[in-house]
Amino acid sequence: FRLDLTRRADQTFTVQGDLYAAGGGQRLQLPTPAAPFTQLYTEDLTAEGGNLLGRWSRRISSRSDIAVQAYADYAARTQASYFGRLGVTTFDVDFQHHFPIGDRQDLMWGANYRLITDEVTGGFAAGFEPAERTVNLITAFVQDEIILLPDRISVSLGSRFEHNDFTGFELQPTGRILWTPTLSTSVWAAVSRAVRTPSRVDSDVRIVAQVFDAPPVTRVELRGSEALGVEELVAYEAGYRLVPHERLSLDLTAFYHQYHQLRSFVPGTPESAGGVAIVPYFVTNDARARVVGGTASATLRVSPWWRMRASYTYLDEEARLEDDAPAGAIPDANPGLNPAHQAGLWTSFDLPQNFELSVIGRFVSRLDVEPEVDGYLQADVQLESRIGASLRIALIGRDLLSPRHVEFPQSGFVPARRAIERQVRARAVWVF
Repeated sequence: FRLDLTRRADQTFTVQGDLYAAGGGQRLQLPTPAAPFTQLYTEDLTAEGGNLLGRWSRRISSRSDIAVQAYADYAARTQASYFGRLGVTTFDVDFQHHFPIGDRQDLMWGANYRLITDEVTGGFAAGFEPAERTVNLITAFVQDEIILLPDRISVSLGSRFEHNDFTGFELQPTGRILWTPTLSTSVWAAVSRAVRTPSRVDSDVRIVAQVFDAPPVTRVELRGSEALGVEELVAYEAGYRLVPHERLSLDLTAFYHQYHQLRSFVPGTPESAGGVAIVPYFVTNDARARVVGGTASATLRVSPWWRMRASYTYLDEEARLEDDAPAGAIPDANPGLNPAHQAGLWTSFDLPQNFELSVIGRFVSRLDVEPEVDGYLQADVQLESRIGASLRIALIGRDLLSPRHVEFPQSGFVPARRAIERQVRARAVWVF
């Protein structure tokens, strides 16, 4: 549900919430402690949860506003053979304030506090140690948009400040410049630093990857580490936009990303427990990566009732270990999981009798993994109708060019590659 209330013209209050329950099935090939040391599980899984959010905002002037938001969320998922039951409760409070400084500056700042508590019963194949944990996250940000030359040059400077329970204080600055030499041309560039802080999956996880009879019976385990640092990204980005005609716009963006201290796995000292040899691998920060890419797109309004957009994206990735990585380290990053080429074509028609037809075609190149995942060409179609001012109905077809196709390789404990099937949906939206 969602309810929006207006108190005077300058204040609004929103409250919304969700409840859900879901069930399904899954097939997993999981290790077992005894011969034959692996078993195919076909079982039900369930998920349920709910959330409640409240937001108050006030517009002080055309260039100034303030907002406060709070929410609570609970989510649970059960799969007995794998991790047992996982329950996560989140509380979050957020504040933002936007106001001008003179005629050429717009300042926005805010703060956030988040509390996350979880409990995992665990199983033989996967678990967390400890089974329960509460983490706190405190963040703040400030951003200042400055007009250096009216209608020509502006810059945006800002930073995010964060304190978390895993690595302490983190600083994430960013800078952006926009140049508009003419009304139809704009050029921008940006440099940013971002981090990914460790989570429970990095610090507390315990996963049994394999069990085999050497002899003795040997168990390979992946374990988290409390000594992990942040994964760091320094991003360089640039873009260009040209509007040669009122019906046509062209966009070109490019980026160069450098990643350091990415997640990796390092073998530890073998152990023995109950006659079983244990070979542990620990999560570490000994990998790095380089990513180069860009997107070219064009948007065309052929007529008042016909619109088109085409795009092409190129991506080149390289991942390896840091120069000082310990012997035996294995990088977790796999560049082959992302396609090098993607292209898309979207078109939309306004038809008589309040109908609208949209068609999306997309091409995704192959994935360079073992076994290789072929590239594919797919299309989506949506036919929507507006009935009066309050009702919209639609018939939607997804991935229509083949009965099923594979997008990713087999991974983890999944015994076979998953296929995306052709889908047909009906949707109705009533606004009152």
